[in-house]
Amino acid sequence: MVKDRCFILGTSPGILDIDLSLLKNEITIGMNNILRSGFVPNYLCVSDGYLIERDFNHIFSDSMIDRQYVFCDRWIQYDGKLKEHLDNKFNIMYIPNVEKEDESYYIDPDLKSITFTGSTSVHDLSVPLAVHLGFKQIYLLGCDGGTHHFYDEDKSYVQRMNENFEKKWPGRQGRYKHVTEWLDKFGVELFNSDPSNRLKDIEYRDFNKVISMRS
Repeated sequence: MVKDRCFILGTSPGILDIDLSLLKNEITIGMNNILRSGFVPNYLCVSDGYLIERDFNHIFSDSMIDRQYVFCDRWIQYDGKLKEHLDNKFNIMYIPNVEKEDESYYIDPDLKSITFTGSTSVHDLSVPLAVHLGFKQIYLLGCDGGTHHFYDEDKSYVQRMNENFEKKWPGRQGRYKHVTEWLDKFGVELFNSDPSNRLKDIEYRDFNKVISMRS
């Protein structure tokens, strides 16, 4: 295991083209419905309350009992008894969300709060988590800059997301320059290892070659 690196697993369709078994000795941060791929990450990040409501049985799994959930508390809403049950059964960390008036991006290395910029939960939640955990190299998998996912069944929801994001934050979807500017402050490198290689703001590194560098 290379202790100063981690892998963030998004849920774009290309994630199914990756041999995720190669990550068994790596630290992994999964997003949203990644459990539906059959892979169980060390950390599972969710910031979309609608997604939890819709896919509750896919997100909460006994396979995560000894792992860590990380939620954005502003968007996670369920009744008190259910919350108490989930908190007793699983390890769940709730991170406060601060939406700035100018919608500027930031990373709090202490993870006392996260921003919401209208980009993706990768930008706003999982990358700050990786910084907080002390990793110096972050590799992205299953991230192609879009909002389509390998598990999509509700196509209308995906279409609405695309339209709403582009209307409110034109040209921001799939861009990482604002993220890398903050990562530079902490001496953290961000790489794209998704086979699609669609993220042009960050350096691409072949996943299999990265794995072969394991020490």
